[in-house]
Amino acid sequence: MIAQLTCRLLAKRSHAPLPALLGLETEDHGSQRSLNRYFFASPLTTQRLAILNNMVGGSSLVIVVIGERGSGKTTLMNRFLYDAGNRWQAGRIRLKRRTKCRLDPWRNLNNRMVYLSRNDTPPSVIVDDAHQLSPSELRLLLQSAFAPDGRRKLQSIVLFAEPEMRRRFAEIAQWLPPKTVIEKIFVAALTEKQTKAYLEHRMKVAGFLKRLPFSADQIRAIHQASRGLPGWINGEAFMQLKRICGVNRNELTNALKRWCMPKASRFKWFDKVYALTRD
Repeated sequence: MIAQLTCRLLAKRSHAPLPALLGLETEDHGSQRSLNRYFFASPLTTQRLAILNNMVGGSSLVIVVIGERGSGKTTLMNRFLYDAGNRWQAGRIRLKRRTKCRLDPWRNLNNRMVYLSRNDTPPSVIVDDAHQLSPSELRLLLQSAFAPDGRRKLQSIVLFAEPEMRRRFAEIAQWLPPKTVIEKIFVAALTEKQTKAYLEHRMKVAGFLKRLPFSADQIRAIHQASRGLPGWINGEAFMQLKRICGVNRNELTNALKRWCMPKASRFKWFDKVYALTRD
């Protein structure tokens, strides 16, 4: 669970995983509200979020968001859902068992969690990790968007997938009505400058930006090893911290105290008066 770490928690030597306390957890677990705090709005990410908002629910039937593992696809999806408020509802795909028909060939699709737009008619659906679906499962999902008379049963199908999905566009097109365009959104890696800003953002949200503990060379090493992918940046940054402070948890915890943000004063009005008297 991602949680904000304070000086008081450090003093008590909290036993929560250190990567989570630092905001450097490689996998995001938690509520959409907590995940939204750690969302890094780089220019490219903000642009892709705007494009996704314009496409979903419009004339685009199939929208594929493509990015490497750790590039932030699920983070982008969570931010999209968070910004939409109560428009989207989580649900699961339930396939009906036919007579003498086993559901084993559909194990990646049956009971899969998806998100459906609440009040849209017809609704839109969002599927994460769509690259895990077999060709038959993907075909069933896409063909379920149309009634036998050709009427749309789904307004948009949004598939978040890894780059291997690009090799399947030709077969996907065969299962769609003629002249249907497959819209594509590519999630790009961060630049070295953005990698530094990303780390500053994550550690600041976690309460650790009194100063960034990495040198320019270490930032460069983190960026090169992670290839600018946020999920891998987290892991590489934590490994760098262990190299700087040692692998002992107590040593690392003591070092973190020097990087904590100063606690905000409870007497802000007094601070302002005190500052005036010093001037």
